[in-house]
Amino acid sequence: MSKKILTNVFLLVAINLLIKPFWILGIDRTVQNTVGNDIYGAYMVMFNISLMFTMLLDFGINNYTSSFIAKHNQLLSKRFASLFPLKLVFALAYLAVTFCFGFLFGVVGKQLWFLLLLALNQVLAFFILFFRANISGLQLFKTDAFLSVTDRGMMIFFAIMLMLVYNGNFSIEHFILSQSLGYSASFIISFWVLKKPLQGVKLNFRKVMMWSMIRQSWPYALLALLMTLYMRADILMMKKLLPNGDEQNGVYAVANRLLEAANMLAVLLAGMLLPLFSKMIKSKQDLSSLIKMSMTLLILPAVGVAAISWFYHMDLMMLLSKTSPVESGHVFKYVMISFVAMCVMYIFGTLLTANGNISLLNKLAAMALIINLTVNLFLQPQLGAKGAALAAIFTHSFIALTNMYFAIRNLKIELNVSYLVRFFAVLATVTLSVGLVHYRGINLSVAIGSAIVSAIIMLFITRLFHIQQLKQLLQSRV
Repeated sequence: MSKKILTNVFLLVAINLLIKPFWILGIDRTVQNTVGNDIYGAYMVMFNISLMFTMLLDFGINNYTSSFIAKHNQLLSKRFASLFPLKLVFALAYLAVTFCFGFLFGVVGKQLWFLLLLALNQVLAFFILFFRANISGLQLFKTDAFLSVTDRGMMIFFAIMLMLVYNGNFSIEHFILSQSLGYSASFIISFWVLKKPLQGVKLNFRKVMMWSMIRQSWPYALLALLMTLYMRADILMMKKLLPNGDEQNGVYAVANRLLEAANMLAVLLAGMLLPLFSKMIKSKQDLSSLIKMSMTLLILPAVGVAAISWFYHMDLMMLLSKTSPVESGHVFKYVMISFVAMCVMYIFGTLLTANGNISLLNKLAAMALIINLTVNLFLQPQLGAKGAALAAIFTHSFIALTNMYFAIRNLKIELNVSYLVRFFAVLATVTLSVGLVHYRGINLSVAIGSAIVSAIIMLFITRLFHIQQLKQLLQSRV
């Protein structure tokens, strides 16, 4: 299992490293530097409104599908035939609710049409995820890895084409259009890949089956809604709480750009873990080795990224932003701390999801939402975007620690003291190596190299990663 997860993770990461960071750090960054913080901040408000009610698009069906198909491959066609029409109904409901909320929130005129286009993009994105959930449930991880970058790959192509056509006059409208074209192309490709396993499937609108799915999926949908609210409400709150809300949202967007790039890879791994955890729990296999492997692949890099971001926040912001590098730098150093907590949640929250502890996850998410809203209401008027970053740390840390506690308790996972001491020794060494390089006044590239080298050395010294695993990986076929 460790060999299988390693080969597929490396393939997944390698493919996504080629595409998704370029979208965020190349295209997205260029657009914000071109249009400015105010216009980009207003776009971020519309974008986040389009995300607020995406639980209606999914209603927990994607996670349910990935977990269910991993356990019952033979029922793929039957489930797809009933779920696809259900998702069409949900898509119409989502569009209506999002459009109405945007209007009530104060989005009017041309921006309301932009919101509608962004909402249509979300419809396409969630259908693509639904197709991929079926593919992932079949454990076709290599196929899913390539499909995971088709949307951003096509967006990059269309964005570059539009930039060349409009020759310096590229606007936020063109940016949204490039996303629409990219999602449309990816939708077609994903459906074509899934068409063979679904050969002969006839869609049906059986109400009994649909209501059954709604009853089974609503806890997943509630979880998705609560998570979206505590992760996205800060941007909408800044719009309403601060007189310069759009500008602060622009600052916050700059500070979050690297987090988004890193988070894309973490989410991909979490998506692959869900069917694996589900299958292992069903067959009552030992989960400890896979969890330890996941901690090495997710939490260790997250700590390295957070350390580099903390000590070299100004260097990184000077590279990424022309609009507000100094102000964003002071926010960015706090933003990246959240990434460590998010990676912990991706492992143990996914484990609880696979184990069916959705009611527990909903209670924890509701508590996290209360924490997030309270801290944002208190800190944002005083600190602006920095207050939102601190609120995110409190929120994600709460979720990470509680998810870890309940996953270990409910599934009786054995992470012995010896392992934890060695694991935290690796984390501490990586952080200290970056801090020492920074203290000596050495540049960013050396700090990155120091983090990587110290992590590799410590993994072998502590025997958290064996040379035999590396040999097996190199000899295996991807």
